[in-house]
Amino acid sequence: MESLPLPIADIIVILFILWGAWLGYKKGFVITAASTIALIAGGLAAFYCSDYVADFLNSNFNWEEGLIKVSAFAITFILVVIGIHMLGKALEKVVDMVALGSVNKIAGILLGAFQIALLLSFVISRLHEVDILPRKVDKDCVVYPYVEDLAYTVMPFYDGFDKKRLNKRKRKKNMDDLKEKGEEFLNKASDKIDSTKNRKRRK
Repeated sequence: MESLPLPIADIIVILFILWGAWLGYKKGFVITAASTIALIAGGLAAFYCSDYVADFLNSNFNWEEGLIKVSAFAITFILVVIGIHMLGKALEKVVDMVALGSVNKIAGILLGAFQIALLLSFVISRLHEVDILPRKVDKDCVVYPYVEDLAYTVMPFYDGFDKKRLNKRKRKKNMDDLKEKGEEFLNKASDKIDSTKNRKRRK
């Protein structure tokens, strides 16, 4: 059996981008632009607010930490996107009265492809954070690395903000570990003192 001309990760990414281009062609530039704004706003809201949703999920559901992180991000993202999409639908009637023709369709193709690529970039970054994707998933890939870095290119602060979130979680974990070790040390010291007192009493 002959090997595939492209790595499987590249093939999957390209198929998604082509699908986005087709959706952009069907919707046109204006509606696709509204949904792209919703995508970016949803991503920003998810990064800024998903910690609050994660706290809520953690206090109400006995889920694993990785599942809570992914679920919190997804819930926040989806709620914001739905809200903005509803506003876009309200403007759709106005847009339908504007005859933009083939230019609207061609621009929709480009923006639709970009929209899906940006969405994939957000998803890939989240999956990497919780170690769901294999480390060598981008081996020999051509398209995948560009899509993976797209979110950091479009929103340069995203990389720094993402690292701050990771560092915050690491600091919290380190503090928890330090607290646990401190309690363990105090318990051992207390047991040793009690043992010494008992030996003295026996004498």
